[in-house]
Amino acid sequence: MSDNLKDQNNKDNTIEEEKEIKEELKSPEFTEYIQCFKNKNTQELMNDPKYAALSKTHKFWDTQPVLKPGEVAQTSGPLQQSIANDLVPKELTKLPENFTWREIDLMNELDIKEIYQLLYENYVEDDDGQFRFNYSTQFLRWALLPPGYKKELYFGIIEKKTNLLAGFISGIVIDLLIEKKNVKATEVNFLCVHKKFRSVSMASVLIREVVRRSNLIGVFQGLFTSGTLLPTPFAQARYYHRNLNVRKLAEVKFTYLGPNQKISTQEKLYELPSLPEIPAGFIIRPTEERDIKQVRNLILSKLKDFDVQQDYNKKEVGHWFIHRPDIIESFIIERAGKITDFFCFYNLPSSVLRNEKHKEIKAAYSYYYVNNTFTMTELYIISLHRAKSLGYDVFNVLDIMDNEQ
Repeated sequence: MSDNLKDQNNKDNTIEEEKEIKEELKSPEFTEYIQCFKNKNTQELMNDPKYAALSKTHKFWDTQPVLKPGEVAQTSGPLQQSIANDLVPKELTKLPENFTWREIDLMNELDIKEIYQLLYENYVEDDDGQFRFNYSTQFLRWALLPPGYKKELYFGIIEKKTNLLAGFISGIVIDLLIEKKNVKATEVNFLCVHKKFRSVSMASVLIREVVRRSNLIGVFQGLFTSGTLLPTPFAQARYYHRNLNVRKLAEVKFTYLGPNQKISTQEKLYELPSLPEIPAGFIIRPTEERDIKQVRNLILSKLKDFDVQQDYNKKEVGHWFIHRPDIIESFIIERAGKITDFFCFYNLPSSVLRNEKHKEIKAAYSYYYVNNTFTMTELYIISLHRAKSLGYDVFNVLDIMDNEQ
């Protein structure tokens, strides 16, 4: 075949491929469903690197029971049904010869410190390599050991020759209400692979094993979160940051001054609004064990209007929402013993990697809130003031629940 014919053939193939993609993109349900594709026309989507990344072949996720790019579910329900326990593989997922599985006991001091070190050196880091999550061991135990936790869902992979922890994954079993239907699911978290081993598809092996172990205990649905776009999310969220310690955030380059802008100008710009007036007889105090019943009723009442919600029992409310300084900062607003409002945020600091003056950013992450006496804006202003008084540098909020308001 001549070069001219080859070139024409390649052009024809490219045109056909683009036609196929365009047909796929014509589904308004799909492009409006994925948050970062909303309001984009076909050509904009064709040039969007995120869509290209989502559309490419995914060696692992293409084998999993998830919606494929371009697909839109017409009905709700599990993509894969439960199977009988005797059909679930009993053998550990196979590993290369130089690796072995290891069970992790998070109540063991050596194990929890090893997990801390793996996460500190290898977990979430910003694109510029300036900040890295710094989970405390106390936070990890709060996040990973709720009532009824399953010890078999905490495990890792060890390199035999060095005894180095090469990867870790965890899961907690939660009760969900999805469109008012009860669903038991494994919430997978802290999937981390040592940088040295990221070329050997270790993450997919860890996921296969946590799926197998979940199936063995009768759980066939799983929740995964990712900072990158994978096929295919059923929900998406975006973080918003409210600066509290403007000078420090500028000094570590978490935020930047505008052209010709002085730090004093930005500090003035980010001054917190005045606290709302607290009506007579109302007090704000940390959440205690005696508040569990009322707080649970408030949270479940707040969540009942959402299509997907966690169905917290009393023990779980006691675990997740009782005030623990520097872990979960949780507060109620009450009058004469009746709790009317509730808010909380957790502490997830980031290490500052290349700064001589500051070593850490103390970040508050909004968790749950319920407002009745106050408007949502007023309750968030109270939260911001409380966070600042506790030494937090930045307050982070996801655009979930009613936060977009």
